[in-house]
Amino acid sequence: MITARRGRPAIPRPTLALAIGLVVLTSLTYWPVVRNDFVMFDDQRYITENPRIAQGLTADNLRWAFTTRHMGNWHPVTWVSFLIDGRLYGLEPAGYHATNLLFHIATTLLVFLTLGGMTGARWRSGLVAALFALHPLHVESVAWAAERKDVLAGFFWLLTMAAYLRYVRRPGVARYLPVLACLAAGLMSKALLVTLPFALLLMDYWPLGRWRSPGGRGGGRLSAAGRLLLEKTPLLALSAAASVVAYYAQHQAGAVAVVPENTPAVRVGSALFSYLLYLGKTSWPVDLAPLYPYHVFREPAWLSAGALAAVTALCAGAARTKPYLITGWLWFLGTLVPMIGLVQIGDQGIADRYTYIPLIGIFLAAVWWAAGLERLAPTLRRPIAASCVLLLLPLMWLSFRQVGYWRNSVALFSHIVAVTPGNFKAMVLLGKELAHEGRLDEANKNFLAAIRMQPDFPDLNANVGLNLYRQGRRAEAVGYLLEEARIQPADPRAHAVLGSILGELGRSEEAKLHNREAARLARTRPP
Repeated sequence: MITARRGRPAIPRPTLALAIGLVVLTSLTYWPVVRNDFVMFDDQRYITENPRIAQGLTADNLRWAFTTRHMGNWHPVTWVSFLIDGRLYGLEPAGYHATNLLFHIATTLLVFLTLGGMTGARWRSGLVAALFALHPLHVESVAWAAERKDVLAGFFWLLTMAAYLRYVRRPGVARYLPVLACLAAGLMSKALLVTLPFALLLMDYWPLGRWRSPGGRGGGRLSAAGRLLLEKTPLLALSAAASVVAYYAQHQAGAVAVVPENTPAVRVGSALFSYLLYLGKTSWPVDLAPLYPYHVFREPAWLSAGALAAVTALCAGAARTKPYLITGWLWFLGTLVPMIGLVQIGDQGIADRYTYIPLIGIFLAAVWWAAGLERLAPTLRRPIAASCVLLLLPLMWLSFRQVGYWRNSVALFSHIVAVTPGNFKAMVLLGKELAHEGRLDEANKNFLAAIRMQPDFPDLNANVGLNLYRQGRRAEAVGYLLEEARIQPADPRAHAVLGSILGELGRSEEAKLHNREAARLARTRPP
């Protein structure tokens, strides 16, 4: 045992060793992230093109952080963290990536210590924390600078649970207030914490065992559940208020997508199928990308619903002897609800970053189930333990490789196009980045592929035409710019560029027509 000081409890050496091991493994897996650049995938709107970030944390910027709905979110704690980074690092990406990694490491340690404090199972808790730290589905939340809100929300989620454990051990108002404060800070980082009060109710069931009433069965048990629900009322009220604010901010920013064929019934079916997709990606985490094409899943909803119901029934049936199964499974199902697509936010159907907190439930259930196998066959104890440890090695390698895809915009978008064939948006983004680097032929290859998918999409033909013009291929550029003028007849830009190029080609009469049209449209176009 490590010597205690000033009356504090000693830290067991195995606990300290496991904590150090988690820090080392996570750092080794993610260390390349500090060499990564920003990517043109929200990083510019959050950081590089946001003048307030470079100014750092000032009184005016602090007021802005708590009042702005920039990017369709109200998350002042996230903005404050970026402002602090701006003061410390300017616009150097290494500092922002390092901060994300530090929060991920801190959350990993909180998973280990909090779950260990609740269960008394040190090694199992350590394995759950290791899976959380190293699983490739979590790379997106760490390696994407703009996704600071994920690692912040995860940190405050676990900090809330740690404060809750402290409260449970000796209930009182003084110990309840930190729970409320941590939840509030988390909700001001990202609204996904709205489900945290329900997760605490699951922890009350197992491993804390607070659903059992001293009064015995029947009414006593109901009164215990009612007491626990009443205890969560301030937390539920805070979550409800945050849900309203989050929806209002997204709606005002136009991020609540309206897809005509995406009826409520279709959304429910797609949400149910998405659960299965996430389970598949958890089991086989390859071909991961931060931008999956949006699909309205047409599979019969009853198939997905039946599969999920069957797993739920099995977990519920085993609840008497294996309560961790139903706790972990309901954690996974419940914490994904805000991101599962019942309300369509943005143009993504599923996203790896959405699993940052939900997968804790799957890891918890799987680890405790595997550990329980030794009771059936004690001779399997060492092989099971060895298998669990060896599982971490491929996860580390896959995550290490996934971090590398985030090294710059071209690498990221090239990876997305490679692993998600037919990804229209990724093709366009890759084309823009290649053009920015002067790789015009490669850029046009992607733009032309996108045009074949959506021929009338704005700006694609203009991008091809301008790239051809930059290569000196003026005559070829004219055809694409004429097509752009047909697609966007009220946009003066295509006519202005056409006028310039046609003038250079000596087609003066045509040039004059397009110049006049550009001038007319510029005068009549609303500001």
